[in-house]
Amino acid sequence: MTDSDVNSAATTTTAKAKAEAHAGVDAGGRRTSTQGGSQATIAKALEALDEQVAALLASHRAWFRRHDTQDQGLNASEYAFLYVIHQHTSLRPRDPDLSLHFSSATISQHAIRLERQGLLARTPDPHDGRGRVLTLTPLGAERLAHMRSSYTVFLKNALSSWPTSDIHRVGHFLALMDTPTK
Repeated sequence: MTDSDVNSAATTTTAKAKAEAHAGVDAGGRRTSTQGGSQATIAKALEALDEQVAALLASHRAWFRRHDTQDQGLNASEYAFLYVIHQHTSLRPRDPDLSLHFSSATISQHAIRLERQGLLARTPDPHDGRGRVLTLTPLGAERLAHMRSSYTVFLKNALSSWPTSDIHRVGHFLALMDTPTK
């Protein structure tokens, strides 16, 4: 290898590292600070991210609208509501895990509607006589599992050309975005 080849490789590596730094990702795919870029570059990247997240959410809602119409399933908000409760086995309506994602009015409306459908049970809170605890019924758990299975098939078909590593990476970054900042 000549000195010219070494310099060329170093320049390519440096350019790649700079591009990854501007993208907010290091060579290992880990998130880096946005402090390295100019305010204009950061603003442009955030605007592009906002557009992509909006498009992703619109696609997600559209799938649920079609699925709700075809299978009398859950709408996207009800699905998310049941999913959050499922993750925690049971929750009180005022628990932060619900109130971070839903307004108190939405929590109340969903709880009433889903209880009427037999998907959710509202039982007295053993620690607070006035409060209620929300849990999935067996039918609610079954409906949630069915919806998750259907959505997983949709994602598998939509992302069939993607390498598994890219799917993991997108999942990782979405999880980072969902982590509340302190």
